[in-house]
Amino acid sequence: KKKYVLKYPELLAPDHRPIRLWGIDSETDMRYAFQHNIAGIFTDFPEKARHIRQHL
Repeated sequence: KKKYVLKYPELLAPDHRPIRLWGIDSETDMRYAFQHNIAGIFTDFPEKARHIRQHL
């Protein structure tokens, strides 16, 4: 679940599997995902996500 992964990303790191999240539409969730090296996100706002990622 998105909320679990965003709240506890360190618990998933030892597994070494890429994490891809669905429904990341808020700017806050996008920033958090990019800052915690989530492998990918699925969003309804790809331009906004691209802009946020480029400016981190």
